[in-house]
Amino acid sequence: MSIEEIANLGFEDKRNWFRNGLELLRIPWIYGADYLRVERSALLETSVKGFEACNLFKVSFCGLLQDELIEI
Repeated sequence: MSIEEIANLGFEDKRNWFRNGLELLRIPWIYGADYLRVERSALLETSVKGFEACNLFKVSFCGLLQDELIEI
């Protein structure tokens, strides 16, 4: 689709075109992320070391109960 054709689309169609373009660039977490594991007893130290080693990441807090995770 050319830029001129996109420019003539309505807002919803432009939004859908844009979102579809982003979806083509998306990398699933399983392939594009590192896990950042931090220890509760050394939160700052393990966080800094982990951030230095990670590109993209998910954070998991070690030693927290399920109820504590809801409050964070």
